[in-house]
Amino acid sequence: DVLALYEEYADLMLERARTLEAPAAAAALREVRQTLETLRVAEVRNYFENRCSVPESVASPAAARESVAVLYPLVFEDRTELLVSFGEELRQYTVPVDLPALASAIRSLRQAIEDPESGADYLRPAQLLYRWLIEPLQPALEAAASTTLIVVPDGPLRTIPFAVLHDGSRFLLERYSIGITPALSLVGAVSAEPVSRVLLNGIIAPTRGFAGLPFVAEELASIGATFPSRAYTDEGFVSATLEREMVEGGYSIVHMATHAQFAADYRRSFLLAHDDLITMDELEDAVGSQRFSDRPVDLLVLSACRTAEGDERAALGLAGVAVKTGVRSALASLWAVNDESTARLVGEFYRQLAGDAGKADALRGAQLMLLNDARHSHPAYWAPFLLIGDWR
Repeated sequence: DVLALYEEYADLMLERARTLEAPAAAAALREVRQTLETLRVAEVRNYFENRCSVPESVASPAAARESVAVLYPLVFEDRTELLVSFGEELRQYTVPVDLPALASAIRSLRQAIEDPESGADYLRPAQLLYRWLIEPLQPALEAAASTTLIVVPDGPLRTIPFAVLHDGSRFLLERYSIGITPALSLVGAVSAEPVSRVLLNGIIAPTRGFAGLPFVAEELASIGATFPSRAYTDEGFVSATLEREMVEGGYSIVHMATHAQFAADYRRSFLLAHDDLITMDELEDAVGSQRFSDRPVDLLVLSACRTAEGDERAALGLAGVAVKTGVRSALASLWAVNDESTARLVGEFYRQLAGDAGKADALRGAQLMLLNDARHSHPAYWAPFLLIGDWR
């Protein structure tokens, strides 16, 4: 298939780049990056089965930000390649770790970090993955004074948060603000404007066979005390209301504090409203209605969503939700998390935004708050949250 051809071409080009002298090597790596961008965009289009859901690539803003490093990890059967960009500079690192070894460590890490009763079981795989994926480029990150790391993940690496990788003394989160994107070329060049209004939607009481989320009331109240907002909960949170509010427009953030699930088949992915399940196509129709307006939605927050452990396609769907809905960024979780700790993290995220922090920086601040609280220091509470898309 076409995706396999792109992967094979990238594989051959990376092999060749190692044999070249500069500037030929630099030119080869730029070609590899362009191939990877084309491949990643094609993967998102393939997942959603609709070219129109994914716009044509746009110019990347990364080159203008020296403090931002972009990491493309590529997992091959016989090795792992790390392509890293620091502005216009590209570097290649080859790690002798094959797909089976990497996948095994990823599975062990995901199992341990998703269970708050696992104690420190996550440390060994978190340190292994740090050694393979971050340690080779750490000197270059420090030399470039990078403060933000954007990851364009590949394969099984989509199923874990990079924030939890551990160097033996600190989590990666403690070094960098971290964001992910399915393709850097899908991140627009226009910076977000200040937050105007927030549309709040939440499920508090049990409904349609799903458990209640009692701390959602606290979560939404905290946001409402920070930014101008309009809130709809329980019987008030229905799909028709969401559609009406989005048509009226004027919201820079849409916040959904409700059960959500991402599946390998995007048609089985959904968000829970009081009256029905909202499919990804319906969410695109509602939120995406502002895509071409003069004030498109800047941020979509899904504060209680999950993907199945080890399901790479479901994780790809989560990573592509910002592109699908036409928003600049999305904040979402890889697995369903504790209701109370989520309310605290989300409240702090919005307070950091109100203090003029960028979105990736605001998420880092909120995650560090939980990490430094003994009750919620286990990665199960803070690690699953991902900032997807535009990190600024």
